[in-house]
Amino acid sequence: MKISYNWLKEYISIDVSPEEAAETLTATGLEVEGMERQAEKFDNIVIGKVLTCEKHPNADKLSVCTVTDGEREYPVICGAPNVAAGQVVFFARPGAVIPDGGFKIERRKIRGIVSEGMICSYKELGINDDHSGIAVLEDDVPVGSSAAEYLGQTDTVLEIGITPNRMDALSHVGVARDLAAVYRTSLTIPDISGVPDTLATEAQVVIEDPDLCPRYCAGIIKGITVKQSPEWLQRRLLAAGMRPLNNIVDITNFVMLEIGQPMHAFDLAEIHGREIHVRRAGTEQKFITLDEKERVIRAETLLICDAERPLAIAGVMGGENSEISDSTTAILLESAYFNPSSIRRTSKYLGLSTESSYRFERGADPNMVDWALKRAVGMILELAGGEYLGMIDEYPVEITPWDIDLRLWRVERILGIAIAEDEIRGILERLGIMVDNDGGILKCTIPTFKADVTREIDVIEEIARIHGYDNIPAKEGGEARYTGFFDETAFQNKLRRFLTGAGFDETIAVSLVTKKHATMFSDNAVRLLNPVNAERPYLRPTLAISMLETIATNVHNGISGLRIFEIGHVFDHSQDKERGTFVRGYLEFERLGIAMYGEVASRTWYAKERAHDFFDIKGTLTTLLKFLHLDNVARIHYCKGDPLTDYRFSVEIKDKTAGYIAQFGKTVLESFDLDQPVYYLELDMSVLEGAVEAGARSYIPVSKYPAVLRDVAFIFNEDQLAGEVVEAIYQMNEPLIRNIRVLDVFQHQTLGKGKKSIAFSLVLQADDHTLNDDEITRVMERVISNVTGSFSAAIRG
Repeated sequence: MKISYNWLKEYISIDVSPEEAAETLTATGLEVEGMERQAEKFDNIVIGKVLTCEKHPNADKLSVCTVTDGEREYPVICGAPNVAAGQVVFFARPGAVIPDGGFKIERRKIRGIVSEGMICSYKELGINDDHSGIAVLEDDVPVGSSAAEYLGQTDTVLEIGITPNRMDALSHVGVARDLAAVYRTSLTIPDISGVPDTLATEAQVVIEDPDLCPRYCAGIIKGITVKQSPEWLQRRLLAAGMRPLNNIVDITNFVMLEIGQPMHAFDLAEIHGREIHVRRAGTEQKFITLDEKERVIRAETLLICDAERPLAIAGVMGGENSEISDSTTAILLESAYFNPSSIRRTSKYLGLSTESSYRFERGADPNMVDWALKRAVGMILELAGGEYLGMIDEYPVEITPWDIDLRLWRVERILGIAIAEDEIRGILERLGIMVDNDGGILKCTIPTFKADVTREIDVIEEIARIHGYDNIPAKEGGEARYTGFFDETAFQNKLRRFLTGAGFDETIAVSLVTKKHATMFSDNAVRLLNPVNAERPYLRPTLAISMLETIATNVHNGISGLRIFEIGHVFDHSQDKERGTFVRGYLEFERLGIAMYGEVASRTWYAKERAHDFFDIKGTLTTLLKFLHLDNVARIHYCKGDPLTDYRFSVEIKDKTAGYIAQFGKTVLESFDLDQPVYYLELDMSVLEGAVEAGARSYIPVSKYPAVLRDVAFIFNEDQLAGEVVEAIYQMNEPLIRNIRVLDVFQHQTLGKGKKSIAFSLVLQADDHTLNDDEITRVMERVISNVTGSFSAAIRG
């Protein structure tokens, strides 16, 4: 919805900029989605004067003119029939963009003669539909002055996104009311006391379906003159996105935009029998609306009819048979309240949404119906003349305000702060809610324009949004803590549930292994003096041996793919012979091992088979760390020179070595008689438990300020690992860098022999403000300097 800031200030006295008002409205729940400064549409459009005007030698309907803007003279080709020398006009200089057409004025030849501008009509300026010729102004208008200022196009228009429950904000007065509440000022609405409370006898109103039309007001005015509206009224409508038509229709639209009450004017001469019947259609029938389209009306549709025929689709659109024309001299003004559900159904099945239906289907105010009619009557008498014959007000069952009890302790409980009673009373009364203290409980009388406020919690929400959510401080000492895994058994069971949920099977193996495998993985393996099984005299130095044996057994039994894990113990010699876990000189550790082999999924009619790869095991590690809330304190580093693996990466958590992930090489696979890669992850349980238990993890609020994405690519030596670069950027300890990910790896001869490009995407964000260009540039320059200096890299253009 478009709201004119100049118009808004007619109802409240505030000394703030449109930008500040927009921020305030957004904070109260009326989100300002955009701002339009009208004057910007008229850049390079000024008041000009036609110095000469001659017929174009090569075109009968064109004229060759000379126009001055007070500084220089321009040759202009004009096709308007009314252009003449000596006229003061609107002149669009080169570079201007015409508001109505959106095209840019440039120097160009027209039929062989250069034209350097355009003389504009009111239609081309987007003011009205008059395109009969160029606009000719008074002779005393200063040449060279701003067209925007002359036309009064100096307003700022706010584009507000209205949520369905805020029907009270579908008008300038409604929006002004929220601003008045925030800025602690009064709301001033126009005085209608000059319109008498006269009962009209010239017509009759019958509401046949009061469930669909609880209230209907009709006002009669005779002797009017239909003509063009004054410029101030046209400017108001244009700012709100509506085209001016004539003074009568424009006034009804003005009142709707002002107070939120849709209205309609009928030509009284076209109302047969001078009767208005508000009823359902009864039968399916055809009806031609104001847009000259024939529509099929369903039997249940609510219509406004005279004694013989329909005149309008209630709350949606009037009919062609009773529209206001230039010859109209008497009108019947309609101001009514229709059932929102009925209007919504009608609008939906017709596929016809209008400004009126938009408001009615959300719920207008039944008790502003008569005020709106009197407001329109007063304006019509002023701008169109005529005699007011009175009003008919049919209101069978009055809709009255309702009371809600507000408990002050409940306000404090919900909001977390104590707000003084006087402050609460002031907020509510500025919103139009009357308050009376009834023994410590505030009895709130809710006006009918606040249909969304029906419960105590709704009243508290009104208090919170006007008081300001940003003014509700965070509670000190109430820090949330991560307390899920302080018990070792519970922690391990949590891991088991996570891994089985991820598709892994748990294995439990004995700790005894063969000499061949023990000495393959460790030079310091522990040998038992009296082994139970002579073929397995060693305690396993790693869970990998047991898991590889389990994989080999299953593969030999015909299993094509495995995902397994084990939580178990591994053993080693202690370098200090006087120290040990249970026996001096020997150490025992608890580890988590995860292994993948073979197919992830078998071939089906709809998909090919897929084998596990290194990214599956790495993804499992990443997901596990996120599950434990350790992803931000974990790092992965490439390890070179391991003869047992093709790839091996160490895992660090909070600067402690926690384990590794690897793809076992040919030596290991042949030793276990396996012909496909095995991907393996082993983590130290004590490091995991320590990181989580230490973690009395604090939760911080998500920044409410926008994040900024920046991509940057570097050229490295082809053996450079992306993870090392990511780690180096993180170690800069730049607080504005929130996340880094590898975006692309590219290798081509154009980069140079032995070179490759790696692109990174960085997320930058601050907790307390929106980042500006200087801050972003500073961070990116630090990153580029760090990476190019540390890795002998070059920025890729």
